Amino acid sequence: MPSVFLLDDHEIVRRGIAQLLETEDDICVVGEARHRRRARSPGALGRPAGTGRPSGI
Repeated sequence: MPSVFLLDDHEIVRRGIAQLLETEDDICVVGEARHRRRARSPGALGRPAGTGRPSGI
């Protein structure tokens, strides 16, 4: 089962994507964060993908 960590500065976007993904049986949202710094904290699961500029998703 693929795991997804949502990273976007807009809460409404994170909520919408999370709700959309919850309808899928084979995808698990493991966490979310507003800023990259928070996503890299010890309490967050995983780490942001990619090394380029932030894209919002």
